[in-house]
Amino acid sequence: MLKHEPCKGSLQRPSIVLRLFLFAALFLSFAILPGCKTMESVGQQGRGMKRDAAFHKVEEGGWITVFLNLKEDSGPEVSMQVTGVEIKTGNSWKTLSSSPVTIDSAKVGAGQIFIARNGVLPGYYDSLRFILQSEAVLNGSRQIPLATSRVEMELPSGFNLAKGDSHSLFVTWDVEQSVSDPQGFAAGLHADLQSIPLLSNLLFIACPELDTVYVVRTDKNWVISSIGVTGRPMYVDIDLRRDRLYVLASEDYSIKVIDLAAYKLIDRYSIQMDYAPVFMTIDPDKRYAYVLDQGGKGIVKVDLSNGAIAHQVKLNFRPRYSTYMLEKRNLAVSTAETNYVYLLNPDNLFTVGSFPVGDRPEGLLEFRDVLLVAESGSNSVSSYGINDRSQRATVNVGFSPMRLFLKSNQLYATSIEDGTVTVMFPGQLNISREIFIGGTPLEISGSKNNRWLYVGNEAEEGLVVIDATSNRRTGFVDLATSPLGMAVID
Repeated sequence: MLKHEPCKGSLQRPSIVLRLFLFAALFLSFAILPGCKTMESVGQQGRGMKRDAAFHKVEEGGWITVFLNLKEDSGPEVSMQVTGVEIKTGNSWKTLSSSPVTIDSAKVGAGQIFIARNGVLPGYYDSLRFILQSEAVLNGSRQIPLATSRVEMELPSGFNLAKGDSHSLFVTWDVEQSVSDPQGFAAGLHADLQSIPLLSNLLFIACPELDTVYVVRTDKNWVISSIGVTGRPMYVDIDLRRDRLYVLASEDYSIKVIDLAAYKLIDRYSIQMDYAPVFMTIDPDKRYAYVLDQGGKGIVKVDLSNGAIAHQVKLNFRPRYSTYMLEKRNLAVSTAETNYVYLLNPDNLFTVGSFPVGDRPEGLLEFRDVLLVAESGSNSVSSYGINDRSQRATVNVGFSPMRLFLKSNQLYATSIEDGTVTVMFPGQLNISREIFIGGTPLEISGSKNNRWLYVGNEAEEGLVVIDATSNRRTGFVDLATSPLGMAVID
């Protein structure tokens, strides 16, 4: 067995005394709480109040979210303060936000920022309005008088919001026009509706607390659309052959089927289990979904062609995470109860083998002839031979590693308790770098067509963007809500 320590070029870790103290505190937090944490509860401790608490959900309505980007990422440096955002239906204006937001064009640059969100009743909406402070500031000093503090932006053709919908609106700010146009500052602000994009260079992110799946363009790292999915969407997967998005909705005990050509719900597959599902794996052929019932010690196999329950089995452990292994055509399942990884026959869900791993295994990843395991209780990542199930290598990483992702022959491990992403070579598990991103990194995904990695950060309520070439944090997709499962279309 090989065991490696980080190379000297990686970031310095805390002292051993501090690490032991934090580990003891982490152990007590698990020991005090009854049972195992669900995927959604991980990383909740010590967090401040979320922005979701300020949003008003309308039970019979849906969500409207507003983002802003610049027409050109270079130009005059102007800042404006938006003190309110409103949406028009009929002859009345509904508040989306009354919290002041200062928008600095120099800070926005080529990115995109979240502006406002609120729950509204079903109806037809046709205009967006910003309430601005009386003056804008140019280059940090000269003030630009505003002809009006209320800037109304017509939404071309408007849109109908139904119960359970989630719509995104996009404001483009032409800073140069705001400064130079004779009609005044408001001339540089324009609003557009979301649209259905081509199925290329897209990232789908499940956001359970908003009953929403957001869609991001991976070439720009901008949100471009949103899909309302009721029932707390947790994990997503894509079948491009049928233009289908599959969404595990834990509160509804179901898999929702979304038509990607229309962004409409076309089916709902009910899952009968004792407790709410915590995770979903779909086989490489997109024929079956494997849904984990952690609380009820069960697993359900769902036929995605018709929603029928193909198999349902009670296990002698609480399943936590799973991955489909192509090498042996097995379903590998981790559990925090027994510190074992179990191998299931994907046809009948019978247990065909198991092997011991480190403390509290979480994420799993097949790489050539080994299975890589994130061992959250041991603060380690280990590799195990798929044929002989023996440990090949192990390495210490950050506190509570949760997920593993492979890109360009580099292995990435997210550690939720110390805000790091560890970069390794997957063969011998040599650490090449630690990336500190802060917050609570959990899920991780990436695109084959560009160099970006996306790390879901619950505490920061968005996606941290990592450049996989330099292995540095390079951007942020602000969702203003906690992200969970992700799926990419290249």
